[in-house]
Amino acid sequence: MWRIVTDTTTDMPAEVVERYGIRVVPISIQFGDETYLDRVTISEEDFYRLIEEKGIIPKTSQPAPGQFLQVYSALAEEEAEAILSIHISSKLSGTYESALQAANMARDRIRVEVFDSLSGSAGAGFMVMEAARMAREGKAIEEVLERLAWMRDHTRIYFMLDNLKFPQMSGRITFVQHMVASMLRMKPLITVEDGLLVPVERVRTRTRAMQRMADLVAEEFGDRPVRLAIAHARSPETAQQLLAMARERLNVVMDMVLPLAISIAVHFGPGALGIVVCPVE
Repeated sequence: MWRIVTDTTTDMPAEVVERYGIRVVPISIQFGDETYLDRVTISEEDFYRLIEEKGIIPKTSQPAPGQFLQVYSALAEEEAEAILSIHISSKLSGTYESALQAANMARDRIRVEVFDSLSGSAGAGFMVMEAARMAREGKAIEEVLERLAWMRDHTRIYFMLDNLKFPQMSGRITFVQHMVASMLRMKPLITVEDGLLVPVERVRTRTRAMQRMADLVAEEFGDRPVRLAIAHARSPETAQQLLAMARERLNVVMDMVLPLAISIAVHFGPGALGIVVCPVE
């Protein structure tokens, strides 16, 4: 059977990772001179604690090709038939390129197909979960790649930023934009288009921002059956509220609420809230 590899920007339930034997390569989180591996040597609780203690916003870096090569080689030794490696948008991170380099290094030992999700968080998570399910069913990689390309084109992601301090300090927003938005107490909404973060609009309160995100996906998907995910950065109660709003507007056949990957939360900040919708073909 062929196997699935991804990275820690992908949000999905831990039990799914374990059930399907998905290999997850960690993003590096750097606090000054100290480097941690996401979900390996640093937890979500440690991440936020260190930010409060050190008073700095950490940086992130993609895995080195050698990290991917180590995983690919281990799977080859386990006699995997082939590997499908699914990663965060190549326009937001160098992770895809690192995986591609490692795939070329491993080509004499095992076939590795690297897929650019042009997404992240639960957007990539839905693709990984679908690929794992199809692998278990014995589908060919070519069929899976076709399915993932369709999902990539039809999945929608919206995020609300609650506090602009993190995106400002990580370079995602200018100081002037931060000042204006703070004075107006606005909640920026962003989406992912062709693998890039794109501003949508600004809404005055958290409640209105959540309603607006739920309305945007409802306008696009209507009564079509969909998979739904809510990703949050330390906002579990608000995430449940957004889930309820979305379920009222959508024909949901599967849903999940997940903590936002810390390698993404480092740029969006605490209070960030995302909605991810993927139609069921």
